Amino acid sequence: MEIINLREYPNFLREYIILCSKEWGKKKSKDEMISYIAEKEKKIKNEDKVISALGLVEKETLLGFISLFRYEDDPHCEYTPWYATMYVKKEYRGKGYSRLLNNALIKEAKR
Repeated sequence: MEIINLREYPNFLREYIILCSKEWGKKKSKDEMISYIAEKEKKIKNEDKVISALGLVEKETLLGFISLFRYEDDPHCEYTPWYATMYVKKEYRGKGYSRLLNNALIKEAKR
């Protein structure tokens, strides 16, 4: 099991974007989702809003992720950095994985 920078792993980055959209976004058609994923990948790789996106993986499976944003949204852009998108897949909850992700993000934020 390891914590990775999702920017460096296109398949995991795509899965992160899809899970974020399903958990916190609006329902999208297949075409909207394809466009949304491409746009989000570009923004994340360019560090537009996302400072850090970390994933907890085991072999070829993304177990969970956590992100640090520059700000939450425009009305709250004075609050920076913004701790965001803590997520562990249901089947992996209750094992302390969110603590591992949180600790990794704190180290990342200090850097």
